[in-house]
Amino acid sequence: MSNQHEYEIYQCQNTECCLRFPKPRGSNRITLCPCCGSPVFITEEKFTNLKPEPVNSAVSGLSISIALDNLRSAYNVGSIFRTADATGIEHIYLYGITPTPNNPKIQKTSLSAEYAVPWSHHKNGVDHLLSVKEKYQIWALEGGPKACSIFDLPDQKSNQPVLLIFGSEYAGIDPGLLRLVNKTIFIPMTGFKRSLNVASAFSVAAYTIRYLRR
Repeated sequence: MSNQHEYEIYQCQNTECCLRFPKPRGSNRITLCPCCGSPVFITEEKFTNLKPEPVNSAVSGLSISIALDNLRSAYNVGSIFRTADATGIEHIYLYGITPTPNNPKIQKTSLSAEYAVPWSHHKNGVDHLLSVKEKYQIWALEGGPKACSIFDLPDQKSNQPVLLIFGSEYAGIDPGLLRLVNKTIFIPMTGFKRSLNVASAFSVAAYTIRYLRR
């Protein structure tokens, strides 16, 4: 969890700029606008980054773990750790070259969530998945003719935990893993790229399964 700080608001005096931005109170004060170089002033507003605890909505009791198959970006992995903490993910399995939380880039985007979510690294994802296959319902977030929209998933009839697999930003999911899955799901989308950043895709999937599936 990030440390609590009190902030004050700076504003540029140049009426054609008027840049407004926060800065921790007590840190080195600045006198010039970082955008246009004009003098800045400190407003009378003060606030902290400590937010009230959110009220939890009805949530699925389904146990969810995820596997990240050969992700390349440590920033994506860090973002996934942060969302995993927010959505109650039980465990994160890191396969192949996926960066682990000792990478400072993960720490930058996870904001210490790597300490809250259990994780393990496995060099060979196929071998690992074979070893846990009987424990989970194995789902893959991937396209294909047999894929089901994540918004059309039927209500759960089993309390068996789910292991949801996400693939490399460029290559997708290892075909050896896909041969072991019980279900393939996709996120419907429009647009030229018809794809999402893997951290964004995880956020959509995690919240949909956690709060919309029963």
